[in-house]
Amino acid sequence: VLKQLEFICSELKVMKNEVSQNKTSNEATLKEIKSIKSEISTSLNIFKSDLSKLNKAYSELKENNNLLIKQVDDMKLLINELSSSIRYNKIRITNIPVKPDENIYSLINKISSIIDFQLTEEKLESYFRLKVKNTSIHPPIIISFNKISEKEIFLKKAKQKRDALNWAVILENSNETEKIFVNENMGHHSYRLFKKGKELGKENKLKFVWFRNGKVYARKDETSIPVIIRYESDYTRFFKKSLKASISNPSISSEIELSGQDSEGTDCSSHTGSLKAGKRKLKKLKTSDIHSFFSQK
Repeated sequence: VLKQLEFICSELKVMKNEVSQNKTSNEATLKEIKSIKSEISTSLNIFKSDLSKLNKAYSELKENNNLLIKQVDDMKLLINELSSSIRYNKIRITNIPVKPDENIYSLINKISSIIDFQLTEEKLESYFRLKVKNTSIHPPIIISFNKISEKEIFLKKAKQKRDALNWAVILENSNETEKIFVNENMGHHSYRLFKKGKELGKENKLKFVWFRNGKVYARKDETSIPVIIRYESDYTRFFKKSLKASISNPSISSEIELSGQDSEGTDCSSHTGSLKAGKRKLKKLKTSDIHSFFSQK
């Protein structure tokens, strides 16, 4: 019995030593865990601080990016308005076939006689046919006037007698009654907007789109308010329940319905006639100074 008791005591001492060692090891492990926890907590606080700084920097970048986008849009609008002002003295005559050794001035003179416009060489700055990629259409004739007022008179008279303008009265030895179209000359940007309006018209989403005084206008129907279309996104206004326009109402008589418009497929131009004349004065555009785009707000 004594031997058994001694053996048990010996085992208990061994177990006690092991427990003591485990306790020491556990205390070291716990201390290490606390140290790791402290490091994680510190790192998490640093991460939160960095994340907050990144969010602030992102907000500033987003705000600056939106500002830059607005400035780019404003600059595009200014460039388009300047481009329109350059073309503002021009008209486009379409659907006249090309003939060898044709006289562009003679064609313009015939049209002027039909619409009762008194044409003189002094009224014209230049006239030429455009080169076209699409060979299935007749290259348009572009006329530049020295005075915008003369261009407006020519355009008005041409619209009043649009039914009288056809191949039979303009071209020699022709009995065909194909119509000849006279319109204001559009820049590429304005034409894209106008073409988009025509596409919406084919989808029955829009009824009126027209080009006047260097701007594209549109109306959803007879009762809606005319809206100036500066970007393709402006057409989305017509698909909202309420339409609020911030422009004055242009003359309804100047509207052009979507059907019966000529197409454009030009890439460059070649002069067939040019007249010497003084430079015309451009109308002052109601736009902000271009230098404001580069000033820091």
